[in-house]
Amino acid sequence: MNNFVSLYLMRNTLYLYTSKNGKVLRHNLNISISDYSPKDISSIENHIKKKRFPPQLEKYREYIEKEQSFIDSLIVKHREKYGVFPSVKEIKKLIEGGDINLNSEFLSVYREYLDLKIEDFNTKGSPTSSRDFVSFLNGMLDFEKFKNVRLKIRNIDETFLREYFKFLIDKRELGKGYKTRGGLNGRTIKKRFDVLKTYLKWLKEKKRVDRYTEISELISTGIFDRKSPVVKKLTLSVEQLKIISEYPIEDTKSPLFKARDMFLFCCSTGLRFSDLIKINRTNITEGGNGLFFLNGIAVKTDTPFNIELSNRTYEIFERNNFTLNLMSNQKANLYLKKLLEQIDEFQKFSSKYDYKDEQGQTHHYRLFELVSFHTARRSFITTLLDNRYSINEIMTRTGHSKPSTLEKYINPNETLGRTIIDIFDY
Repeated sequence: MNNFVSLYLMRNTLYLYTSKNGKVLRHNLNISISDYSPKDISSIENHIKKKRFPPQLEKYREYIEKEQSFIDSLIVKHREKYGVFPSVKEIKKLIEGGDINLNSEFLSVYREYLDLKIEDFNTKGSPTSSRDFVSFLNGMLDFEKFKNVRLKIRNIDETFLREYFKFLIDKRELGKGYKTRGGLNGRTIKKRFDVLKTYLKWLKEKKRVDRYTEISELISTGIFDRKSPVVKKLTLSVEQLKIISEYPIEDTKSPLFKARDMFLFCCSTGLRFSDLIKINRTNITEGGNGLFFLNGIAVKTDTPFNIELSNRTYEIFERNNFTLNLMSNQKANLYLKKLLEQIDEFQKFSSKYDYKDEQGQTHHYRLFELVSFHTARRSFITTLLDNRYSINEIMTRTGHSKPSTLEKYINPNETLGRTIIDIFDY
């Protein structure tokens, strides 16, 4: 497309015009330029009137060229088939297509697919399985906002994949209209592309709209794989847990205090966050001699767990009225890091946790940067292994369904042989 006379600006929205026998087809490019100043908009209008492509819209050039090329191809195909140019009405019909087709908006159709997936997961009793599909939607909404376009199914091609891949890797600030942070690791990026593939496969099978074959082959080449940094997993010692426990927080109602209670309880019980927010007083049984046990069914594996509670662990539970559903996982991790950042012990660097990125550059982590709620479960299991608990004994407490899952935790460095109640009564 050498001449951009077919561009037109109307009420801050960019349109593509195609002429036929003096009649004009107006095609909305779904590009809003409301972010530009009135002066910029005036300049853009002047460039268009002079039949020049506006430099302010240079980032949209490829997208606009594709739209024009697509419309031109529809006209050519119609002329080849019928021997005449299509009317404006016929061109509109060709662009709009049927109910769901290559010209349908990508995310509008995806929402229909997402509703079906959520319903399916709920029926199977695994509602949390839909999280990756919801995260994909949020990321794509941010991508469209970032590119300032509304994608059609036919826009999902190699160019899109490369731009989307870069978008997932680059970090951005929340609070500027974005729902996602970016800076994703290799494993999470793979999940996003897996969701894209399953969606496109559904389109092919259910709606007879095929973008799956081409995209699947491109993804399978590995060019969109990101090598995640190999960082050794942090485990905390009982001594470090004691430092966290004794750190003064005057306001017992502050989110820092609540996040600490949640974290220390997980460290002393090995609970996943999904299990932590489900337990209540009914999960407590008394075993005699003043001992208390926490019983339940693990949400993730649907296997039972039975954990004896130290006095300090029971006090945390009791202090919070036997519920630790105090905040979301994201906020709990945020406040936990804010707390640990204040403690000298967790300001330390350790070469044990250094890693080299894809460019060979060495990165250093302070301890507080590596701590999350999964650190609690890892620390619990490692501490029990250090104290001569067998794999089977640990599995009854953690709700693991396979011994092989615990292999990554096997790195004993102590032979203390203490009981859970002694260990976590710091």
